[in-house]
Amino acid sequence: MKTSLDRRRFVAQASISAILVISAMSLAADRGFYQLSLSSEFLWLCLASMAIIHLSVRPKWTEAGLLVAGTGLLCAVEFGWAGMSAKAECVFALLGLASLTIMGLRMVWSVRAAAKLWFWAFVPGLLFVGFGWITPPLLQYGQIAHPKVLDLYLYSFDCSLRFQPSFLVGLLFVKLPWLRVICYFFYLGLGVPIAAVYAGHLVRNQKAATPIMLALLYTGPIGGMFYSLFPALGPVHLFQQNFPLHPLSIEQARHLFLEALALPGYRNAIPSLHMGWVLLTWWYCRGLSKWTKAVVLAFVLFTVLATLGSGEHYLIDLIVAFPFCVLIQGLFAFSLKWNDRRRVLAVFGGLATVLAWLWALRTVPHFFWASPAIPWVLLVGTVAASIWAQNRLEKAVEVSDERTQSSENEPRSTLDGTFSASKLAHEA
Repeated sequence: MKTSLDRRRFVAQASISAILVISAMSLAADRGFYQLSLSSEFLWLCLASMAIIHLSVRPKWTEAGLLVAGTGLLCAVEFGWAGMSAKAECVFALLGLASLTIMGLRMVWSVRAAAKLWFWAFVPGLLFVGFGWITPPLLQYGQIAHPKVLDLYLYSFDCSLRFQPSFLVGLLFVKLPWLRVICYFFYLGLGVPIAAVYAGHLVRNQKAATPIMLALLYTGPIGGMFYSLFPALGPVHLFQQNFPLHPLSIEQARHLFLEALALPGYRNAIPSLHMGWVLLTWWYCRGLSKWTKAVVLAFVLFTVLATLGSGEHYLIDLIVAFPFCVLIQGLFAFSLKWNDRRRVLAVFGGLATVLAWLWALRTVPHFFWASPAIPWVLLVGTVAASIWAQNRLEKAVEVSDERTQSSENEPRSTLDGTFSASKLAHEA
């Protein structure tokens, strides 16, 4: 009986492995995948970031060598057998594809805890890349569902601050093109901090990593709901060739007639999900290495510059991202009960703040012009209140996690999925 079960298990493992390898090689030989890798910087950077998860789970030179060999094989398929021109972007995309394939194979052939750890490395990585692939079609649908945008309302609010942040940073990019290039790659490299933070928690404690993974994964779909409530594009789409050199004067902006405009482009301005993702990764850095925190902090700072200077966002988009992130963290703080007051405050306080901003920006835009102090007090208050609520939530989660870990003995920790890189290396 045991021999029969082992035989069936082996056949299943071999079949799944064949599917993984054939799928990877088929993608490498596919011209559509090749063109997508060339046209979408976000895709190949997102794929390449899978190597961070891979090598964090198994930080060995032999694993790095295996990854290089796998990438070389896929390059031979794409550039040799399929006859496509070798491009650096495609090599990075194939690096990520090879990493996902190897993680899948490790998951299939490992046993017990190691297999479970590889599962939580492979499947979320696959989902992150998959969500990146389906995002453009969803945004295109948003453009059809909401033919008009509310950019003038967001622009009016930014101007009520008595300066224009996006145009100011945009002018800085004109004067310092090297800064624009650096910020551009930080903007596109969003997958790097996401992968680094998730992998850092995964090798420390899989239980703690799961809600983080879900929070980062569902940030996109939940944020898309708010895009439908307040469709907007960004100042570069509103001003087009006049951005960033020819803004309106503050006095002109004060008397601007506010209306919805029919403009083409993705309706993904408020809240800024780029800001939301990097802010979440920064908040989730608790307990990780100084290097990881330094990298994530750099992404936060350069993303602020990139979102504004590129003209893809208004300052208010970034501010509303703060309560939005508090909402997301509260939704996925699974270690706390639903009626925990800190979790309730995070969820309902974050949601109420986001909705209040969207309502005020749309219905009472001239209120912000009554005094320069009004928009500034509201901005600072929103950020401060969000950080306060997030700190309370984070401390509550930390206490809850410590209690859970202290109540578990070592054998149960292994069964429940608490791992370390050293345990995995020993078992694998």
